[in-house]
Amino acid sequence: MLPSLPKHVLIYKALGYDMPQFVHMPLLLNPDRSKLSKRQGDVAVEDFLAKGYLSQALINYSVLLGWNPGDDKEFFTLKELTKQFSLDKVNKASGIFDINKLNWFNAEHIRHIITNRGEEYKKLIELTKQFVTGHEDRVEDLLKLFGSRLNYLGELKNLSSFLWNLPQYPPEILIFKKSDQTKTKQGLELALAALTEHNKWEEKELNELLQKVVKDNNLSNGDVFWPIRVALTGLEQSPSPTEILEFLGKEESLNRINNALEKINT
Repeated sequence: MLPSLPKHVLIYKALGYDMPQFVHMPLLLNPDRSKLSKRQGDVAVEDFLAKGYLSQALINYSVLLGWNPGDDKEFFTLKELTKQFSLDKVNKASGIFDINKLNWFNAEHIRHIITNRGEEYKKLIELTKQFVTGHEDRVEDLLKLFGSRLNYLGELKNLSSFLWNLPQYPPEILIFKKSDQTKTKQGLELALAALTEHNKWEEKELNELLQKVVKDNNLSNGDVFWPIRVALTGLEQSPSPTEILEFLGKEESLNRINNALEKINT
């Protein structure tokens, strides 16, 4: 802030340090154009890091709140920012802080790191372990399953909770809106039989297997894939059922499908 600048100058002089070149960046404001304040939510970098926001995403977004690269490009790696940033393109107007926009940047950086692997991916794995205590050995599998769905790493705990403890769910949600109880039961039974005999437990092969169950028995995806999803997760929205099958493994998957059949038969 400008009012504190004279104090900083005096401190440098008192300590005999070389005076740096000071630059005043634009203020950051809330969407209602009020000044950012802790009373209105998290504003400190430490708060966002503690939730699982990546430092490179925070830097990327923060830079664009007060600087314009001269084109429509928004996503920057740290290397790209180091090369392109210049003070002559710093804006005079205050920047509006939008948490939804920050979430977009963070999600993009997570996906970028997962796709490109390398050293940043290793760091992401270690960072992610802080948010899945007790399941550190499944971090890579969790990033594969949820990486494209995350806004920040702190979301993993809630998103993945069904993997460790199947929530209680009413049998009614096993039935797709365009299906019925008879077809749903048939789909679950046929899928269970096919999966029981199947040993190559990988997402691609599992998807092909369930598609074959649909086609060979004149069923719809809603008769098979939907109830399998609910049986495995207890939820109506989740990653695809074949991704969940792969993650859970054969034994746990079959147990959950059997549990669903018991529910729908009662």
